[in-house]
Amino acid sequence: MREGYSRLRAAGSETYSLDTQLLLAHALNADRLHVLTYAGGVPEDRADLFFGYIEQRERHKPVQYITNYCEFFGLGLYVDENVLIPRADTEILVEETLKCLKKGDRALEIGAGSGAVSIALKKNADAVVHAVDVCPNALCVAQKNADTHGASICLFLSDIFSNVTDSYNIIVSNPPYIKNDEELPESVRYEPKKALYGGADGLRFYREITENAGGRLAKGGVLLFEIGASQAAEVSELLTKNNFVNIQVAQDLSGLDRVVKAQKGNTNV
Repeated sequence: MREGYSRLRAAGSETYSLDTQLLLAHALNADRLHVLTYAGGVPEDRADLFFGYIEQRERHKPVQYITNYCEFFGLGLYVDENVLIPRADTEILVEETLKCLKKGDRALEIGAGSGAVSIALKKNADAVVHAVDVCPNALCVAQKNADTHGASICLFLSDIFSNVTDSYNIIVSNPPYIKNDEELPESVRYEPKKALYGGADGLRFYREITENAGGRLAKGGVLLFEIGASQAAEVSELLTKNNFVNIQVAQDLSGLDRVVKAQKGNTNV
């Protein structure tokens, strides 16, 4: 552990201590508490495995991709480089969506990724949940997680609404919203670019979803987006231009704008 701390600190990891403990726990097929309280030795093969993980982390590969594990909304999820790593900020999107979901409602997620949002919704609401993604490999990850948690969500391939024919009470999305020329931390280079970049202004997918969501929402239906911290005004303007009403912005635990939600207006089509 001391060597792990030293190497990851030298590599620039701000969470070198936690990273080391999680990677050693993974190598030992144990939990972090075991690592912190265990007084025995580490078998040579497990030590070699651990230092292999440390080497990957030194190259800035996220711990979640090394361990293929991430926690989100109280759920343990499988993740790999076909999907974004679910962030804690996205739990705000789930919380705001759950406030809108009523018993028997139909919800659609655009951009399922790991399935984190849809599975969390299904596990916490008596609703029908569908989710789409443009990436077949991402859908495989989402299905694996849904099966693990016994969440009966319907997953299917679609480029936004291209294969969507049903009507929904709720449409929710955490679309790619990074500007094409924006520099990102080195660790993010392991994450799928299609799930990160949203065009020159970062608004490409908000624009396309907003322009077409009215025809897929039932009367009084609600559209919810996760947004970048500086995008609330622009996304709200897009919603207004497309005849959405009752636009609201919710903040994350840091006080930054994180979710925009709006209701389908009477003139939406």
